[in-house]
Amino acid sequence: MNKVFGISFIIIGVCLNEWTIKLISNYETKFDSIEKSVFLILIQILFISAGIYIIIKKKRAIQNIFILFLTLFILIVSFEIILSISYFQNLSSSAPIWIPQKYKNISIEINKRHQLKSLSNQYFFNDINRSYKKDTSTNIRIAVLGDSFIWGAGVPDSVIWTRKLEKLFIRNGIECEMLNWGKSGWSTLNEYNFLKNEGYKYQFDYLIFAFVVNDPIMDSSIHKLFIYPKGFIESNILKPFSLVFPNTVSFSTDLFNNFFSTYSDYGYFNWLKNKVYIQNNLADYSNLLEDIKKYCEERNIPFVFILTPENHNPILKKYFNQIIDILKKDEIPYYNLFPVIENALNKYSIRELWANPADGHPGNLVTEVYSINVYDYLINDLNIMPNKPKLMNHYR
Repeated sequence: MNKVFGISFIIIGVCLNEWTIKLISNYETKFDSIEKSVFLILIQILFISAGIYIIIKKKRAIQNIFILFLTLFILIVSFEIILSISYFQNLSSSAPIWIPQKYKNISIEINKRHQLKSLSNQYFFNDINRSYKKDTSTNIRIAVLGDSFIWGAGVPDSVIWTRKLEKLFIRNGIECEMLNWGKSGWSTLNEYNFLKNEGYKYQFDYLIFAFVVNDPIMDSSIHKLFIYPKGFIESNILKPFSLVFPNTVSFSTDLFNNFFSTYSDYGYFNWLKNKVYIQNNLADYSNLLEDIKKYCEERNIPFVFILTPENHNPILKKYFNQIIDILKKDEIPYYNLFPVIENALNKYSIRELWANPADGHPGNLVTEVYSINVYDYLINDLNIMPNKPKLMNHYR
């Protein structure tokens, strides 16, 4: 029996390698960093060492390992209880060390509802299917290209700022239809490709590019995390434990990701600094904007870039200013909402502006400011007034 246990541990250790995990996960798991490889090797060494220890020490080894696991179990149970106490669930920090699983579940459920709705949309947008032709009773039809802000990550459907904008128009006597063309993870390049391939088929009076700080990325890269949401580690290794110890798993996951974000090039803000807002990428982005301008001018499409910050973090202001320089150089119409958000919501902490306690996307306070100010901008820009059914032939 001792040999069986020992050999089993050794086999697990040998088989627990990159090739095996990639095979099991249908090659969805990537080991593109030294850290992950080293971490996996350490686990392999642990299993192989435990197997050898069991074979050599026999019964005594099994007893010691049992005591070790029992001790770990007691520690984890104690830690789970401690983390469950509200004192350890800080909701005021704008950069929390960890987020309790119960708050993550709120965000997951909201996004599940959006995903369910998107299944009935031909492009998988969080929107109803729209006709190509504009209805004769509609005064203005506005197409909005965006990403998760337009898709509605982390917020109920009614909080999405384009939904609020549409209601503002209607409330003020203007029959408006918003075409919400947004997907999580989309960049300006993705949005432009959709416009050229599908969006052009729709009759609309005005086009909005809802700009978010990560939109200038010109390739398919995303920010690196040690443990990805819905990735192989979380889905296949941590998920079973999270059913019993949700906060411990959530704490450990966030702690690992925060550690690597702090001491390596992992994390969202490192990705922005080292990948998105570098000279070569921004030069390519400038060329993209020139293409967009030319495309819209040739088709007489009035358009604007609306810069939408999720909060008043100064780093967003810094990056927006870099984009504004490019927009000015390329003579692209734009409206920067950062000063508006900063002035209107600076009394609130960044965390209070989140979509929900687990999601940093713009919440209700932010989307309210978006909708009101974009409405005013469009009224002035398009000279749309109540009881004026026909749109002016506006063009920049």
